[in-house]
Amino acid sequence: MTFDTSITVRNAEESDYPEIVHISIRTWKQAYKGIVEQSFLDNISFDQRLEGRLKWMREPKKYSLVAIADKKIIGFCDFGISSHSQYGKGEVYAIYILPEYQGKGAGKKLMGKAMQRLEEETLTPFIIIALDKNTSAQKFYKDLGFHFLDRILTKIGGVEYSENVYLNGIN
Repeated sequence: MTFDTSITVRNAEESDYPEIVHISIRTWKQAYKGIVEQSFLDNISFDQRLEGRLKWMREPKKYSLVAIADKKIIGFCDFGISSHSQYGKGEVYAIYILPEYQGKGAGKKLMGKAMQRLEEETLTPFIIIALDKNTSAQKFYKDLGFHFLDRILTKIGGVEYSENVYLNGIN
């Protein structure tokens, strides 16, 4: 893997959460346009997402990293104990990079650090889940060595969607 050396990764701090939420909302609206109901995307609430993040980060074995470039946060990765323990001990819950920084190494750097931490925390094997129609995310995960494990259903805004579960190559 080659990385852009101007991109750095560090643990997220609570003061980063508003920027993480902005990135989450912006990338959701871009990545899931035409996949998730537009009415859901149009009504994503910053306040609700921020409140959810604050609550989520207080839970045990939940971690967040941020990628920094040009002196600003350009992406983040959330990971920790699996919410689907039948598939693995750990899980990468989310990885989002601002569209203008995608393809420049930030995602690989974030995933590399997250996978290293999951191994250190003995949360292996670990999974990542992607919406069935999110083919760019699926390609990214496969390129990192994840392989298809199962298909599950999830609800987003009251609508059911198919998701693919990917397992890392570490046992």
